[in-house]
Amino acid sequence: MLSFWEKQYWIDNGHTAVIGSGIVGLSTAIALKRKFPENKVTIIEKGILPTGASTKNAGFACFGTVGETIDDLNNAEESEIINTIKQRWQGLKLLKENVSLKSMSYQNNGGFEVYDNAESFEKCYESLEYVNKLMLEATGIQNCITVKKHSIGNHLHKNALFNPHESQLNPVKLVKSLIQKAENLGINIVTGIGVKSFEEDKNKVKLVLDNGIEVSFQKLVFCTNAFTKNLFPNLDIIPARNQVILTKSMDSIPLKGTFHMDKGYIYFRNIENRILIGGARNLDSQNEKTSEFGQNTYIQSYLKDFLETKILQKEVQIEFEWSGIIAIGKSKKPIVEQISDRTYIAARLGGMGVAVGSFVADKLASIFK
Repeated sequence: MLSFWEKQYWIDNGHTAVIGSGIVGLSTAIALKRKFPENKVTIIEKGILPTGASTKNAGFACFGTVGETIDDLNNAEESEIINTIKQRWQGLKLLKENVSLKSMSYQNNGGFEVYDNAESFEKCYESLEYVNKLMLEATGIQNCITVKKHSIGNHLHKNALFNPHESQLNPVKLVKSLIQKAENLGINIVTGIGVKSFEEDKNKVKLVLDNGIEVSFQKLVFCTNAFTKNLFPNLDIIPARNQVILTKSMDSIPLKGTFHMDKGYIYFRNIENRILIGGARNLDSQNEKTSEFGQNTYIQSYLKDFLETKILQKEVQIEFEWSGIIAIGKSKKPIVEQISDRTYIAARLGGMGVAVGSFVADKLASIFK
């Protein structure tokens, strides 16, 4: 049970409640406060830390590879793919305007798409000119992706496709910077309590929290990504779990930058003298379509074997293993909608929250009334 003080002054019955304190929730709250400085904005987060993938992702500031783009053409029109890349590119520009590069350890080391064999490389290389035309339309960059040899041994095809505009960052430092920015704007952040249900009438939106306490706001914004499905079961949102492993510190590592393989399903990067590798959920897609955190030993074993045989050519010790939950669907277009007079949704980031989160936040603020 909450005291009078807690209910009135901690969980503030203000104007707008933003549910979720990940990259999108924080960015949305900031965008709304800047647009409507007179409104009291409260962020409500069910975890002590952001729950989905905002502080569990690999820290890639990327916007698309040739392999991913070719694969997307099987399910989407060219115009939709261009728009997806454009949103990611614009989102990264907004992110760098909102958060200093130093505060989120932003490093522009470029990104490589690597291949198991000559056949898979040639398939992507044949589409390079076409994909670069899409990139030009989406980003304004001429010849965005080029051929470049990588430096990670002889067990992958010697040629890679290189994007010098791809970067890497520290996702926790990013989120902490957004929290500081939100607090400086007077945004109230309440953690450790979730939303059980909500009810809207012509005057307000009433929230029932996990502990049974009821609070009311004028407007409500759900930035809960994969977990949005819990309250809106008819939305085209599929939770998807990504496995991540991180090595112990090593004397030296043979790579610097971000690396993608297999249409982006496998990804790896340097973190100081460690290597992070994650993904491969397509190897066990049914079991990884879940909102439950946990380890998939089959995928983790595959990632460790890939790291040892394809990248390092030696045994390696793993120090950290974890998972993050993203939201996918039939479309890669994020859901940014007003679903009723007082309720909005910003969700289904497709594992690209770092890139597209700031764009989604600005878009929601633009339709907010």
